[in-house]
Amino acid sequence: DLNVGRLVSYLETTGQLANTLFIVTSDNGPEPSAPLEQPGFGAWMSWQGYTRELETLGEPGSMNYIGREWALATATPGSLFKFSVSEGGIRVPMIMAGPGIASGQRVEGHAFVTDVTPTVLALAGVAPTAAPAAATTIAMTGRSLLPMLSADEGFDSPGEVAVVSAGPASAILPVDSVYADTDAIGIEVSGNAALIVGRYKLVRNLPPLGDGAWHLFDLHTDPGETRDLSAEMPERVAALEDRYNDYAARMGVLPVPEGYSSTRQIGRNTVRRVISNYAVELAGLLVLLAAGLWLLVRRVRSR
Repeated sequence: DLNVGRLVSYLETTGQLANTLFIVTSDNGPEPSAPLEQPGFGAWMSWQGYTRELETLGEPGSMNYIGREWALATATPGSLFKFSVSEGGIRVPMIMAGPGIASGQRVEGHAFVTDVTPTVLALAGVAPTAAPAAATTIAMTGRSLLPMLSADEGFDSPGEVAVVSAGPASAILPVDSVYADTDAIGIEVSGNAALIVGRYKLVRNLPPLGDGAWHLFDLHTDPGETRDLSAEMPERVAALEDRYNDYAARMGVLPVPEGYSSTRQIGRNTVRRVISNYAVELAGLLVLLAAGLWLLVRRVRSR
């Protein structure tokens, strides 16, 4: 908060505040990691001079985290947390303020992180590229949120501010959303996947956070994802799964191997990185151990 205030003061002093757009959001829900539960992490902390003393948490040299329990509490009423695609892992606040955005309003309609760039382009009067520059590039999929946010005055850019939509054509959009009830928003992270169409959300979380099966929830009546509707609406589940598969194919989503765990893979990657970073030290330690073992063997034999 302190540095946001400093930035606002600077922009005001330099005459740029009236032409500045502020966007504050989060990339995901609360972080559940508890690194001290990982073997060897306590030793690493000691080597690096880190502590976890309650009195100094948050100060330089402290290792601060909230773990799964407080991540769940922080995400309330959402389900789960970061790394999952349940609401606790992907539903976050977003605050926007500046020219072209009406003040003092709360908007409940769906928006996705990919909508930020088209919104900024629209406010600046710049149309997004109509087609990808290369065959391997995926076209922009987000949509301008200006129909939900617009005020009369915009940026000091030449010409009129264009309201653009980079997404597929939709039906006539309500003022509280740039997504019609038939439009799909897809997401995938480490094999966890979700598809939102209107009020319904299809969710799949892999173990250990989930069971790897698709579940269906009505976000209008059950934003906490507590009542699975998949057994009651199998046809809707099948239709949404087909649409998710289309999304995954279009975006080049790679299927994860059976039994894959992102946490386990991150652990392996970390071990490899530590070995690489401390290769000289580890080699020296092995030499010392080998020398000590050789001297011990000689002493035993000499007796």
